[in-house]
Order: sequence, then structure tokens, then C-alpha cells
Amino acid sequence: MPENIPILVGAVLTVLVLLGYLLGENNFLFRLATYIFIGVAAGYVFVLVFYQVITPRLIRPLLSGSFEQIVLTLPPLLLSVLLVFSLALIGISLVL
Repeated sequence: MPENIPILVGAVLTVLVLLGYLLGENNFLFRLATYIFIGVAAGYVFVLVFYQVITPRLIRPLLSGSFEQIVLTLPPLLLSVLLVFSLALIGISLVL
């Protein structure tokens, strides 16, 4: 039964998108299905990037690497932190 859950969710979302698109006046179903799809896709990409890129190339060398590996991973870490801060400042200025 657990292996059928993604198939069931996909079928329900497909029906929601089709009904929402065909009804035309009621965009709630279409928007709901679209937002769910975008959220699931963004979550999947985040988990994939975190476990296949960030963990082996940034976290593991910092925790258990040699001195050279630690020194080589510090500049990307610093630049990443600066990028996140600059994006956060842009987001804060858009809200205000």
C-alpha cells in the first residue's frame, strides 16, 4: 500500500488540475494543484541538493577533513553565507 501513495497523489492532482482548468470560472482547484506541485518540486530539489552537493562537498570536509580540505572549503562557505544574507536583505526591503 505505501508504494501506491505517490500514484494516488499524482492521480488526484491530475484530476484537480484538469477540473480546475475545464471549469474555468473556479480557479481555486487549478491554483491549489499548481501550488502543491511547485511546493513538492521545490522541496524535492532542496533535499536532493542538500544531500548530494552540500553535505559531501561542504559539511563532511569541514567536520572530518584534513587542514587543506578545511581551508579549501572556507571560501565557498563564506561566499554562500554572504549570498544568503544579501538575498535576505533584498527580501526584507521588498516586504517593507
